Amino acid sequence: MAGQDWFAILFNVHEHIYKVLFLIVSLIGLKPVFMNPKIDD
Repeated sequence: MAGQDWFAILFNVHEHIYKVLFLIVSLIGLKPVFMNPKIDD
């Protein structure tokens, strides 16, 4: 039973990590869009 709980916790942690990575990738991907107008000026 304890093994299943550990697996569930590990799965939840990985799910959060993937969400954070996706958010970081999205921010990095959008950053040039916001930065370019300032550079062009």
